[in-house]
Amino acid sequence: IYYLLGDYELAQQITLDVYFHVWDSIKSFSLNRSFIQWVKDLAIKHSIFQLNQRGLNSFFKKVENTAISEHHQLDRLIVSLPDEERMILVLHDMEGLKYSEVKNYLNDLSVDEIQTKLINAREYLVENL
Repeated sequence: IYYLLGDYELAQQITLDVYFHVWDSIKSFSLNRSFIQWVKDLAIKHSIFQLNQRGLNSFFKKVENTAISEHHQLDRLIVSLPDEERMILVLHDMEGLKYSEVKNYLNDLSVDEIQTKLINAREYLVENL
């Protein structure tokens, strides 16, 4: 959730909201589905909803050029990506979703647009590491 949002405090708040929602909705959970996938789906949808409520790129943060570890620098670069590119990178490269599955969360984008944004995000990360 943190990587989707780029905001630690909001990620904490949404994590709690999702757990409360899971608790309240557990009776509607279908045993035909993976519990983990159900919770992930709720968390992703809630995160995207919050980003849309606050306006895309409202959490955009510039990366400071300081001497930090490569892992920490990668984290900061991921968080600094524009919201859509960050969501695509996290959902596809980190969570392992297929392009068509990413499209389910980002209905406004075509698969081609998702692929292009993913390429742009990867290039940004490579160029700035």
